[in-house]
Amino acid sequence: MEIISTGELRRLEFEKTEDAETITLFQGIYGVGLNTARKWYNRGCRTLQDLNEGKGGVQLSHVQQIVVKYYADINSRMPRAEAAEILALRLDPQLFIAILGSYRRCEPDCGDIDILITRLTDDGKTHRGLLRRLLGELHAQGILTEDLCLPDNLNDLELVYRGLCRRDAHSIDSLTIPYESRGA
Repeated sequence: MEIISTGELRRLEFEKTEDAETITLFQGIYGVGLNTARKWYNRGCRTLQDLNEGKGGVQLSHVQQIVVKYYADINSRMPRAEAAEILALRLDPQLFIAILGSYRRCEPDCGDIDILITRLTDDGKTHRGLLRRLLGELHAQGILTEDLCLPDNLNDLELVYRGLCRRDAHSIDSLTIPYESRGA
């Protein structure tokens, strides 16, 4: 109704304010929620450089330092072909690897790489321990450059991993699940 009656939306003006833009910028850092972003803003931080310099007593974790360093690259798009390199890895013929998100939707570029990993179990085996091998191979080939979030136990069947891949330091997220859960 506000748009119809005035031709404007005050909410959009709020989103263009320095505090809203800065808080949104800070929330683009892995693991930073609204409360942390506001706290940093209230401590006088306005840029990523302010965070790096520890302005206002802000202390970034090791992972946050990595994300700030590669912030622009992480938040840019990558060519579809770069995401497809992951599919070329074959550690096990029964392995099922699917790249999801924008890659699966056949978009020409991707913001990150979302991977689903599981294994057909008709031979009585599972993908237990496979993520460790996959990460080792991706690091050895220089595809993975940074680990942002490693699972506590790499031998579990359900695991979430997050890291950065080469070239422009794009985010790579993987989820390993039991085969019977792949549809969900």
